[in-house]
Amino acid sequence: MKTAAVISEFNPFHNGHEYILKEARKLTKADYVIAIMSGNYVQRGEPAIFDKYKRAEMALLCGADLVIELPMVFAVSSAMEFARAGVMTAIKSDVVDYLVFGTENDISIDELKECASYLLNESGDFQIKLKEYIKKGMSYPLAREKALSEASDIKTNILKTSNNILALSYIISILEENSNIEAIPVKRLGDGYNDRNFKDATYTSATAIRNLINGEHKSANLQYITKQLRSYVPEKALKIYENVLSLNYSDSTVTIPETEKLGYILNYILINKAFSEEADFTKYNDISKEISDRLINTAGSFLDLNKRIAAVKTKNYTYTRIQRALLHIILNITDEEIKQKKEAGYAEYLRILGFRKEASPLLKAIKNSKLRESCPMITNTADYRELLKDDILRDNIYYSLTQEQTNHIKNEYERQIVII
Repeated sequence: MKTAAVISEFNPFHNGHEYILKEARKLTKADYVIAIMSGNYVQRGEPAIFDKYKRAEMALLCGADLVIELPMVFAVSSAMEFARAGVMTAIKSDVVDYLVFGTENDISIDELKECASYLLNESGDFQIKLKEYIKKGMSYPLAREKALSEASDIKTNILKTSNNILALSYIISILEENSNIEAIPVKRLGDGYNDRNFKDATYTSATAIRNLINGEHKSANLQYITKQLRSYVPEKALKIYENVLSLNYSDSTVTIPETEKLGYILNYILINKAFSEEADFTKYNDISKEISDRLINTAGSFLDLNKRIAAVKTKNYTYTRIQRALLHIILNITDEEIKQKKEAGYAEYLRILGFRKEASPLLKAIKNSKLRESCPMITNTADYRELLKDDILRDNIYYSLTQEQTNHIKNEYERQIVII
């Protein structure tokens, strides 16, 4: 039995995602394809546009055989931690032979491995230059790129796009773990990862789709949205889009953006803590002393999330880094919790979000692995209440943020995994 894995967000699912799932099966001749997918929050530091069960269902309808949730606290971490958690999930499944991932241009696996090996070992010259540029006020990504260009002959265009940076992070993680998983890059088709508008006729970015749904076209009706998406989303997935979006675009619904709701929560936390004897936010993951001080100084101002980010941001930090850090405060993700989960091997359990019935041999192989003694496979949240309690609270916050229905909103214990 051969199995390929794709680490993903599918935020939201589109033709490009279907393409990489199909390429994963085609290039590796795998019997099964596993999607290791972010849950209800994504690496940018914001709620996913559709909940994890809807996105898992789209993936299963369009090429995946099994969807496993990427550990939540690492799904909203840096590219390196995101990648490490994804790779460790693949390793702990004990069935993955190949890891397939997208790149922004025609970069060979040899080029990726050369760069990954260099960054893993970090020569003294590289470290000196990296520290020098960070000290000058550069953000870490820019400082790393500049240090790499001056300390080596490696092409730094590898570090210029999000997908390429993740690709390197996957390979570094595989090398660190001395894993036999084979890394296979696939060139991305169509529009760029960060393109905000539709350009290509078939393959667009998740950014452009989110922009259509939540951005400048928010006043558009469902019919317009669906017409625009028809070229970019697989038909089976589009039906799920329509079902979910029909709730948000009904005449009787007034939708408050999730980021605005997150701002309300953060304002309360800041006011409650900043004016107490424990006026310090550095226990939260990614919150430096500098960011903590800026949060305390601006705590008295009632700001939406975007304005809060602007108020605390400096040139040393990217916008996304600040957004993730603030989400860590809202979700109570602390340095101590991150440390504990790293010591536990990044993936403490395999949480199944959905599977195809034809993949029962794959599930059986995972379940019967000796690794299950230390890393259980979870299909029923009620059986693991203590282990999952923090993540379930965070999931329930997500559902309260994103659902506008006046009827009962199902909590995480009431939700069933997707079976196709």
